[in-house]
Amino acid sequence: AFNQKPLTRQERASNVKKRDFLNRYKGTARDVLEALLDKYMNVGIYEIEKTEILRLDPFLKLGKPSRIAQYFGGRDGYLKAVKELEKELYEVG
Repeated sequence: AFNQKPLTRQERASNVKKRDFLNRYKGTARDVLEALLDKYMNVGIYEIEKTEILRLDPFLKLGKPSRIAQYFGGRDGYLKAVKELEKELYEVG
């Protein structure tokens, strides 16, 4: 990425959607990650790392944070998915 213009958050989120990352997840888990991408475009990376974000719209309609975590196999699975999403956002190329 040396000597290249930095990507905007919107460009980064768009690149993740173009790649195969979201296809690893099905149903509500995928919906949660897509909503996290939308939040990332608006508020940045530090906000999506916080589990408190799951208490805001649009996550409220998907259930309580503990219910959302279950779509990923539990809290650890959810946190792992968020870390993988972050890695995809900053993937070069």
